[in-house]
Amino acid sequence: MFMTKMKVVVGLVLGLGLLALTGKLAFQPSVIATPEDPVQEAAASGSAGPTEARPDLALVPGNALGFVRIAVNDLWSMESMKATREQLANSEPFHELEKNLGIAVEDIQAVTFILLQVSDPSREPAILTAITTSRPFARDKLLSSLVPEAQEKQRQGKSYFVSKKTKGPAVHLAGDRLFLLGDAHALETYFDRLGWAPAASPLSSGLKLAEQKHAVVAAFQVSDQLHDLFTKGHDHENDF
Repeated sequence: MFMTKMKVVVGLVLGLGLLALTGKLAFQPSVIATPEDPVQEAAASGSAGPTEARPDLALVPGNALGFVRIAVNDLWSMESMKATREQLANSEPFHELEKNLGIAVEDIQAVTFILLQVSDPSREPAILTAITTSRPFARDKLLSSLVPEAQEKQRQGKSYFVSKKTKGPAVHLAGDRLFLLGDAHALETYFDRLGWAPAASPLSSGLKLAEQKHAVVAAFQVSDQLHDLFTKGHDHENDF
């Protein structure tokens, strides 16, 4: 239930933000990509060029199936989102989501979804969610919200927390402004894969692009498992 609510909010911010961006970019000068620079942005947009380090990207291993990074704060803080922000401020489900998450949505800098291959090729890829905040979060408050009565566990020298009280996500605190959450088994798989993740992979160019100021960046390695997921479809009801 918590993850469903979170996806709704992220989807709302992304969808409305992209609509706003579409209207804005429709009036920007066109550009032509070249083999030397296949991805370009209009100079007038002022969004080209690298920005400050994105710590969430460091969590994406080279052997991941792919990632999707959404610059939530960039979309949320747009002037065209003002009316939506005001409406959500009076929404009970929105306040409930923030309570369950342990942080305010306006403090979310970015959300990065990481897709991992699982041992059983008939199963869907595992998905972890990395959330970066614009300011340090309250550790105890976050854990209390996401994993009530948190119990610390270890895997491959990495610590993560699960709830003794409820069945829900597992949480790995990667910093005071960054945490990773998902199914406990998926998180353990992630830690196992870190030991043999290559430094360079087909995802490298996408990660490089995500270092720049873009609202959304996605990159994938099309494995047999991911190919089957895209071509044969799956049951969306159990998505993370």
